[in-house]
Amino acid sequence: MVIIKCISGLFYAIVVKNVYFGPLRPSIVEVIDGQQRITTIYTLLCAITRFSERNNYPGASTMANTYLMLSNNPTTGNKPKIEPTLKDVAQFNQIISELRSIENPSLLPNSGDGRRLRSMYLFHLREVEKRCIENGVYSESKLENLIHHVTRNLAFVLIQVPDEYDANRVFETL
Repeated sequence: MVIIKCISGLFYAIVVKNVYFGPLRPSIVEVIDGQQRITTIYTLLCAITRFSERNNYPGASTMANTYLMLSNNPTTGNKPKIEPTLKDVAQFNQIISELRSIENPSLLPNSGDGRRLRSMYLFHLREVEKRCIENGVYSESKLENLIHHVTRNLAFVLIQVPDEYDANRVFETL
């Protein structure tokens, strides 16, 4: 049986396999389809957090800890909620390290020479600035509206594929 579950705060369908649960661990999934969508939303949330920090928005720290990090979980440390592909680890680490709201992030060792992740983050940062600055002045209400739309109006549908099913075949039939 394929389990379909709606997860608040994300976007579109994600096909996953190998879900692990532990008493003190978050669930860990292997993404079959949807890695790019997850990464895009994650970098957008990083850009919103960075813009929030630059403008002393009081919710920046809460946003970072709610949407970006596992927040000092005893077994994982202060680890990001996603792991980048190997070619993007160095850029990912740089993005996370620039966020002042995140204390002592537990990151993977740097690797890769990809440039797209950083470019996507900088694009998102410019777009956030365009939408939250009015006549050259930062607008807290526009920032709050953007945060609301990104965190409340987008939804992923998580499709959990049991081990006995071919996850790629399930993905192809969608």
